[in-house]
Amino acid sequence: MRSSRDKFRVLAGQFYEQHGKQDVAAEAMTAALLADEPEMRSLLHALVYEACKAMIGEEHRGRRKETYHGLSRKEPLVTTAAAGRGGVEALAAATQTALMNFPLEDGTVLGDATRDKLTTLITLYRSVAKSNTVKARWLELVQQSVPPGKIVRAVLTNERLNELRSEARLECV
Repeated sequence: MRSSRDKFRVLAGQFYEQHGKQDVAAEAMTAALLADEPEMRSLLHALVYEACKAMIGEEHRGRRKETYHGLSRKEPLVTTAAAGRGGVEALAAATQTALMNFPLEDGTVLGDATRDKLTTLITLYRSVAKSNTVKARWLELVQQSVPPGKIVRAVLTNERLNELRSEARLECV
């Protein structure tokens, strides 16, 4: 799906460069897409995919939040010194249960994960971490190139942004 999204980002950039103003570029791009049904279907597919992915991500984050904050807050865990020990024991039991119910990327919970599934997730998270490290370094290099009060577009070209991204990738290897 990334290639469809990237394709439309490039197309949007071309229309923006041609027309200069966001509203004018959006109107021109819309007209061009409406005139080309296969392109329009491709865009619609990409947009529906992104909407679905966002909704699933919201659900995933909600479940993760429930796991972290899953303890009932209706009654305080410790109300008196006498109840303190029971509250601590309840908290320990709840924490163990909560961690076993930690949601994984595919919707299963940690307690039901196999060794192979964990290996796959470790690879995924390391890949995401590496990608985010490169992205952060790239944005630092871009930031260093932009004087205070200026915007990126005013001082850098796409070519320079690509050079900085390549530099960041090399630094983060």
